[in-house]
Amino acid sequence: MSGGDYGFREGTGKWPVSYPDTLPPAINVGLGCPTGVKFGTGSNFPAEYRRALFALDWTFGRILAVHLDERGASFTGGFEIFLRSRPLNVTAISFGRDGALYFITDGRKTRSALYRVRYTGNDGKGDSTVTVNHAVEERRSLESLHGKESADGVGKAWPGLGGKDRFVRNAARIVLESQPIAEWNAKALSENEPALHSSRCWHSRAVAVRQIARRW
Repeated sequence: MSGGDYGFREGTGKWPVSYPDTLPPAINVGLGCPTGVKFGTGSNFPAEYRRALFALDWTFGRILAVHLDERGASFTGGFEIFLRSRPLNVTAISFGRDGALYFITDGRKTRSALYRVRYTGNDGKGDSTVTVNHAVEERRSLESLHGKESADGVGKAWPGLGGKDRFVRNAARIVLESQPIAEWNAKALSENEPALHSSRCWHSRAVAVRQIARRW
């Protein structure tokens, strides 16, 4: 997600998913060391795996197949262990022109190796189309204004601040923060709608921090 909080945090640096100015993960896969991801779109695997996101875990020697499901303007879902061995210190992944999955292992004082995983069934050409819903389109429309000053930026962002979807609200917040504060500060202070009023408190706090940081 544009403007999402992605990265590696330890200890008290981790943000609870309840914080309104951050976003929750789509799926929590637990401990591991991610070294590469690739969608199976170009594979000759069955449809459910052509829609899956393949993620490498170097620490536990496994490849996860993450299956995403639409939920509002974002995704949730689950995962399965697609392949696992010991040791299987996976470092890179790709899909070849033949539709097979290729991955490399290395590290832990082992010899590097290249592996191929191919599908030998005959049902690997089904429809894997994923439709995009209106909430996703709304979020992406707002994200196109992230980091840009726009004459109608405040007008486009304002309705989304009180929306039901958390990811749309977050996208709208970043649009607002991208606009000069003089264009929306008075509007925020005079807003009477509870949802918008609550949101703008976080917006004002975030913008104030940014303004102080710039002056510093």
